[in-house]
Amino acid sequence: MLNGTSGCPSATGYTCTTVTKPDGSKILYEFLTNALVQQVVYDTNGTTVLDTWNYCYQTIYANCNGTGANLTNPSYITAERTVPGGASNAQVVTDYDTYGNVTETDYYDYGPTLVCKAVITYGNWNGSSCAGKPGHAKNTLCEIDGEDSSGTVLARTRYNYNTSTGDLLNLWL
Repeated sequence: MLNGTSGCPSATGYTCTTVTKPDGSKILYEFLTNALVQQVVYDTNGTTVLDTWNYCYQTIYANCNGTGANLTNPSYITAERTVPGGASNAQVVTDYDTYGNVTETDYYDYGPTLVCKAVITYGNWNGSSCAGKPGHAKNTLCEIDGEDSSGTVLARTRYNYNTSTGDLLNLWL
């Protein structure tokens, strides 16, 4: 059920949608120029805040107000999670290349201290590195590394494609 703009800031450019779940809990989504800037989760009485996510588009989080940020093709997005009663916030920072592909996602705990990250490379695994794009396929995954906070690779996946058709040939875990 959509409830219009209830709880939405009165600033120009903001729009909100509230989704009410069957159990009575609600999620308020706040948008600025069609980009999600805040998500607030309420309990089944619809008034107690359980969780809040704030999204910042290529701006330092402390100054995140949506103005002057590239909301349509950002180079990175910071999502900060606030839980009522928590001493600090958790964060997820996602980096993008010029094509809009995710290149890195960093996960921070409530310190914020880096916990782990995913590093993504695009291209075609040739046995020793990520080479050019295969065939007509664009933005193909080549390598995904799951790393701990010190940069040690804990998991790795590599992709190899047919250079003519772009079809996936091999996947190494």
